Order: sequence, then structure tokens, then C-alpha cells
Amino acid sequence: MAILQFLVVGLTFLKEIVMTGFLGLVQFMDAYTLVNNILIFTRSYFEQLGYGALIPALSQSATTVSSLDESAGEARFSQQKLLVVLLNYALLFTVVIGGAICLFHKPIAWLIAPTWSDEKLQDLLLLTWLVLPSCFMFQVAEMFRVLCIQEKRFILYQLPRIISLLLFVCSFVILLTVMGPLGLVIALPASQLVELLIYCIGLKIRPQWAWRTPGSASFLRKVLPVSLTWGVFSLSALVDNFFLSFLSTGEPSAFRYAYVSVLIAGSLTVVNLQMVKLADLNQACLEKNLEKALAILKSASAQIMLWSLPLIVGSVLLAPWLIKIIYERGAFTPHNTFLVSQCYQILIVMVPYTALWRLISSCYYNLGLTRPLLLMGIALLFLRIGMDWLGIHFYGLQGISWMVLINSYLLLMVLSWFLFSARNRLKV
Repeated sequence: MAILQFLVVGLTFLKEIVMTGFLGLVQFMDAYTLVNNILIFTRSYFEQLGYGALIPALSQSATTVSSLDESAGEARFSQQKLLVVLLNYALLFTVVIGGAICLFHKPIAWLIAPTWSDEKLQDLLLLTWLVLPSCFMFQVAEMFRVLCIQEKRFILYQLPRIISLLLFVCSFVILLTVMGPLGLVIALPASQLVELLIYCIGLKIRPQWAWRTPGSASFLRKVLPVSLTWGVFSLSALVDNFFLSFLSTGEPSAFRYAYVSVLIAGSLTVVNLQMVKLADLNQACLEKNLEKALAILKSASAQIMLWSLPLIVGSVLLAPWLIKIIYERGAFTPHNTFLVSQCYQILIVMVPYTALWRLISSCYYNLGLTRPLLLMGIALLFLRIGMDWLGIHFYGLQGISWMVLINSYLLLMVLSWFLFSARNRLKV
């Protein structure tokens, strides 16, 4: 698992280095940053569906099959059919939404960056029209990645992402010589389509005209509460995206590359711990064994904090040098390094959050605590809007970085407090 994770991180680094080396932090990259943030937003939706709806539905299906004394082969067939049905629903949903995005790309682009002029908006319009809807249709892959973690199939979890990153880098470099930056319009959707296909093949999900099976009703009942809670928490990303559009040219891209660098740093360390603990944590929650779940959560939190501390200290001290070594070449200038390192020194403190958020939110979904999750999310969302406004109004790029960091940990603290303080009420 560690080897595969290093490969993913290395290829992600290569992807970012190639893009910045050829393009730098220019207007096109700012447009790509805003569109890519929305793709991350939608990808997280299918990830949440995986944890909050797919895993519980498969667990319930397995329980039903067991109560009917069916054989292991029949049980596996039942689960495979459920995956086919859920893939059909997910693809139908993404095609409808993707078509709507394509049709209404102009007002959507204006909502993404309301302050951009007509000339400045052209790249964003093109990416919103072509890249956003086409990539959204392939985000279903994230739901199946969750299943790979739950089944502890870590090779299948990472291999499609590795192939997708390789395909993107190669096709982008080739198309760049022919089409310039617009090569991204073909390279990104093509790589994500391949990723989805590999997951379907690996999980043996075959195309079939099927819309109902035992367990599908359970999944569909959970879609609405999961969607509501995801929407509340994930809207914070769109809030950040909105305020980033008010920054000067190059600064939205600087924030993105700082944030991506933080995620990569987390992937090398704490995300591995998260993946190891997550399947056991989900199982404990599904069994309603709250004491065991909280024990796993406390152990994981301590290990994540322990691994994060030296990384944070080293990164804060060495940020300008690290960013210079990684990115400063080609079109990426020393001024770009300065902007990215400013954000990185602040956002690197979010490394523990990147792993703990997934563990804690998974507990809420699997324990059926969607209502308190939703209410706390709404409160923190309104707070984030005010904090982002204050940050960008008074301190610009660094201000929004600080506000994102503070709000993220406020959310984590509130969710942890409720989960641990209410353990007696949550026992079933």
C-alpha cells in the first residue's frame, strides 16, 4: 500500500510540475483552478455517497442474504447486481446534471467568478462548458474507491488512479504542442474516464439494464440525507472558490498549488493511517459498537497528530525552499514561489484535518447521526462565509488561507465534542 501511495503522490507531483512548468500562474490556470475546485467538490459528493449510502446498503444486503441462508456465491451475486443498479442510477444522475451544466455554462461561469470581465471570462467559459460536465460524469469512480478501502483491496484502490495520472501527464504534454493549454480539455476527461472503467472492471461491474434489486431501496433512502449533509459541508469549498475569484491574477492558482501540496504531504503520511483505520472504524459503527469506534478514533487521532507534527514544523521552516525546488522552473517564476509558499506555510497545519475529517464524518454517517451533522454544518458554513470575507478584505491571499485553516479545525472540534460527549445517548 505504501509503495502504491508513493507512486500516486509522485505522479501527482509530476502532474502539477508539468502544468506549472509549461503554463505558470496565469489567467488560464486561475480559470482551471476555479473549475477544478468544483470538480473536487463533486468528487467529494460521490465519496460521501460511498461512505454514507453504498457501504451501509451493501452491509444490509449481506445481512439480508445471510438471514435467507443463501450460499456465499449467491450472496456475492446479489452484491454485484446491487453495484450494477447503483452504477446505473449514478450514471443517469451525472448525465442529467452534466447536460444541465453544459446548457447553462454561461450563468454558472458568472456565478463562479462574478467579478471577471468578458475577456477574462473566456477561458472559464470554455472550461465550464467542456471540462466541468464531462469530468463530472466520471466522478462516480470515487464511490467505488470507497468500496475498495472497505474491502481492503488497496491495490485496486490505487492502481486506476496511477494509470489515470500517467495518461493525463502523457496526453497533456502531447496535446500541449498541438493545442496549447486547451489540450487540458481532452486530457483531463479522458484520464478520468479510463479511471472509472478500470474500477468497474476490477469490481466486476458489468453493464446491465437493471434498476431494482434488494438493497437498492436502502441506498436510495440514504441519498437525500447524505446529499444534504454533504452539501452543507462541501459548500464551504464553493464559498472559498467564490472569494478566490476576487484575488489578483495568479493568486487563486497560488492558493490551489499550496493546497495541493498540503494534500500531497498528507497523502505521504497521515492518509495511509486513515485508510488502515477506516474499514475497522466503519465496521464498528455499523455494528453499533460505539465504545470500540471511539477507541479506534482516539488511537487514530493520536497517531495522526504524532506523524503530522514534524511534517508541519519542517514545512513551515523550509516552505520557500521546498516550493522553489518543486515548482520553480519554466513559466513558474520566483514571484509565484513567494505566493505559493506564503499560503503553504499556513495551510500545512491542515495535514491532520485531511485525515481526521474523513474518520469522524464516517462515524456520523454509519451511526445515523445525519441531523446533528447537518445542523453543525449549517452553523459552520455561515461562519465560514463571514470569516472568508474578513480574511480576504483585510489580508488578501494570506487572510483567506488563515480563515480556511481556522474554520476547518473549528468544524473538527465541534464534531469531535458532540461525538464524545454524547456517547451515553448514542448507545443502542
